[in-house]
Amino acid sequence: MRYATILGGITLCLTVAAAPARAGIVDTPLPVLPSTGEQSKLVFAITGVISRSAATLETVFHCTNLDSKPVEIAVEVFDLGGTRVNDASTGVGAAVHQPGVTLTYVTRDTAAYAEDVFLGISVPINQGSARIVATSSKIICTAQVLDEVNNPPASITALHVVSRTKQKGD
Repeated sequence: MRYATILGGITLCLTVAAAPARAGIVDTPLPVLPSTGEQSKLVFAITGVISRSAATLETVFHCTNLDSKPVEIAVEVFDLGGTRVNDASTGVGAAVHQPGVTLTYVTRDTAAYAEDVFLGISVPINQGSARIVATSSKIICTAQVLDEVNNPPASITALHVVSRTKQKGD
């Protein structure tokens, strides 16, 4: 009996140790959005997110509500290792869009845009990713990395926005 107990304990430890770590835009649980109290759904994924105050590069997201009712939309950023940097369930990076309204989400303040939603990024992000979650999939979004200090920006590049698992051109 004692042998079986020890063997069971070892098996349990190995099973727990072998369990994969949860990280990244797919494995991290989707947030319940605070203003509506609704469970969000993954609508878009983006890679190439940057937020580096020393290099003056920031990421900007523009999202428009195409639904006929208000939709809560949130942007969550993940670092290179897949750790979520801001949690939309706390309200950081989330906003309710009225029908037809476009809001601008930013990693940090920029000279080129009048920002609506700050993502609360307090650490440098290099080679990060983001997910856009919402209470409806009837939204469109774009993303870009730009020089934060100049208006117009001295450099600006569009990032690919992937619809769940389908990329533009597939």
